[in-house]
Amino acid sequence: MTTKAPASKSRTWYIREGSIINYSGNDKHISVPNEISGQHITTIGPYAFSPAKPKLKEEILQARESIESIHFAEGINGIDDHAFENCTALKTVAFPKAMKYISEKAFYECNALQEIDLSGQSMAIGSSAFAYCSSLKKFVFPTQIKDTFTVAFKCLERCDSLTEVTLPNNMSVIPMMMFYDCKSLSAITLPATIKEIQTDAFHGCASLRRIVIPANVRKIGVWAFYGCINLEEVVFEDSNNKPIVEAGAFNYCKKLKIYS
Repeated sequence: MTTKAPASKSRTWYIREGSIINYSGNDKHISVPNEISGQHITTIGPYAFSPAKPKLKEEILQARESIESIHFAEGINGIDDHAFENCTALKTVAFPKAMKYISEKAFYECNALQEIDLSGQSMAIGSSAFAYCSSLKKFVFPTQIKDTFTVAFKCLERCDSLTEVTLPNNMSVIPMMMFYDCKSLSAITLPATIKEIQTDAFHGCASLRRIVIPANVRKIGVWAFYGCINLEEVVFEDSNNKPIVEAGAFNYCKKLKIYS
């Protein structure tokens, strides 16, 4: 059953089984509570705040496009698919400490977002969760992840302004297209636990100049560093036990001089 819970004259929450499934209001700065009308809130439902939700009234669409900040109360532990997709004015997000997951395209094309800090967390991040966030400069991943597929492919695809990334300290795979066309990314440190760099992982990272491949890496996928036109140096920590390098992994790396 869906519950309509007016919070004020300017704000209404729609709730189903502990999930906010829809929101209408004119607030630019939103604090999402962990209890509404006696119901404990644990998740944010698909398209709950997204202007991309089909068949929205024009005034609701415009209000969602004007949201500038989101603060989640402790106890909220999940953000579902597309929840904030195309919230183009959204600049800041404050996450609770025990977030369990951020799903597919949850913050897709949030073009005003500049920084995401998930340090201290242990969560899953879905495919394209923060893709096409064109102003995103800094991204700090959860300190640890639970398994290989906790961070999905295309997570930060085409984040054009991204310059600073901190990866989980127990990550084993750089997923497919994770940093695809992150044109401003000039440096990144891969954790020693990395075993595989998948297809197109750093494709088109035009500012990347140097990469150190950890000794545990056993495979670098097809086109993994394709088109990294300013990449000058690739260093293998274990030069006596290099990984399998698949076809085209370093194609169109025009400045690559040192491959050791």
